[in-house]
Amino acid sequence: MKDSRKFQMHWNNYRYRKETDGIVIEEYEGEDLHVVIPPEIEGLPVKKIAPEAFSSHGALIETIEVPETVTEIGDGAFKMCMSLKKLILQNGVQKIGENVLLVTAVTEMYLPASVLELVRPWEWGKIALEVAPDNSNYFSDGYGLYEKHPEGYALVAVRAEDERECYEATPGTVCVKRHAFEGQMYIQQVVLPEGVQQIEEEAFESCQALRRSNSWDLSELTYVRQQTGRCLQKEEYHGGDFRLQMAEKRHGAGGNRRGKRGNLPERRAAGMGHLQHGQMGKPGCAETEKAI
Repeated sequence: MKDSRKFQMHWNNYRYRKETDGIVIEEYEGEDLHVVIPPEIEGLPVKKIAPEAFSSHGALIETIEVPETVTEIGDGAFKMCMSLKKLILQNGVQKIGENVLLVTAVTEMYLPASVLELVRPWEWGKIALEVAPDNSNYFSDGYGLYEKHPEGYALVAVRAEDERECYEATPGTVCVKRHAFEGQMYIQQVVLPEGVQQIEEEAFESCQALRRSNSWDLSELTYVRQQTGRCLQKEEYHGGDFRLQMAEKRHGAGGNRRGKRGNLPERRAAGMGHLQHGQMGKPGCAETEKAI
């Protein structure tokens, strides 16, 4: 919730407040179509854009340029800027909150090298994101957005609007993060490299067309994730047996659970509980065979 207006000051089209390290823009009140946020106010650097700062009066704004002095963009800062097509970030911003581009017309953006944290990284799968080559925390292969970690890469988002049917994750990927494939309705096959060790909760949520992976049975993995309430580690996977054991343990030894997804033992008997190796021959995926 924003501070009361009695603690805010006014300059041109901005309401703001002072903090020890600089200015926080609390609200934009102008009617400009092209907005260049000032780098300083009253001789102090503009350091932060508060949550929903542009939401009330930003419906007609088409472009916004954020100065290099800004280090943090709050949750929903540009939410409801329905005409916004271009958001320009200078090298300097370090943290970007959630829902920053919710209900905007932005379809592509450049992520500068200074960005250290995206609060909800999977949200950036909704636009084409170009990442500065020297960014120490993130990179993109043009389709997937990855976090860099000492142990390897974590896939955090894929392009939701891209209609490709197959995606091969970058070599060195060790984790598929929560909601990474959120909103992806077209992809049918995911190829994961040998080193993947963890797939987090709801990583493949809403992937209605997804059928196969070369190293995980993704439909069964999602099913068990919903039942066990935790992530599945690679060392716990044994050709489908772990999934069956967890389902039986949760619903009683020998008990058959029926529901929207059917009876799990029967599905395994029908050959759906084990991974069928090989590729579907869709463009963009190398032909690979791998056993767990």
